[in-house]
Amino acid sequence: MDRIDKTIITTIIFDLDQTLVDRRAIFVNFLRGQHERWAEKFADTGADQYIRFILSLDNNGYSDKATIYQQVASKFGLNDDAGPALYADYTEFYGASPVLYPGVHQLLTRLAKQYKLGLISKGRTIGQTRKIEQTNIRGYFETILVSETEGIKKPDTRIFERCLQRMNVQAAHAICIGDNPVNDIEPPRSLGMQAIWVDQGIYEPTAAANAVIQEIAELEEIL
Repeated sequence: MDRIDKTIITTIIFDLDQTLVDRRAIFVNFLRGQHERWAEKFADTGADQYIRFILSLDNNGYSDKATIYQQVASKFGLNDDAGPALYADYTEFYGASPVLYPGVHQLLTRLAKQYKLGLISKGRTIGQTRKIEQTNIRGYFETILVSETEGIKKPDTRIFERCLQRMNVQAAHAICIGDNPVNDIEPPRSLGMQAIWVDQGIYEPTAAANAVIQEIAELEEIL
């Protein structure tokens, strides 16, 4: 693990889910609301059982949701139309009630006074945009890239290169912050950027990061 060189950093590029917003809490809140909207179909299935089953398939957000909802329809004995309808419900409502980690606004306010800030999010445009808008964090960022819009997703290094280009910054002067070692840490490091891993206890430790924190509020102590 290399030491952070703060003297050359002009730009900070953040991940969104499990870095700035609590993606698991957002998803659980959505699933509880979905269960309520579909209460008639799930009369014999409690909300907690419904949520546990979907979380068991979710792979921390990386599983295909259309496939998950087909499995939900099969698991709970629903008709063939239920899977696509539940997925449509997901696309309509997911991200409407986002949850920021504590201290994010204060952190971004202070960092924006000293650094250029960017955001790269791997996800669907509509859901990720809702999170950004509803949490009122858009104004902090000079550049925001969402993988569905860009047609490139992490860990493809091209999305990091595109962000650097739009922000007019060299890789050596930027640092990435994220929770997934494969998606958020290794690709920028391969481009010559520095990186800080937000260890949420989900992934195996990575040697690629320049530093490790357990929650985003610790970032200011490093920078």
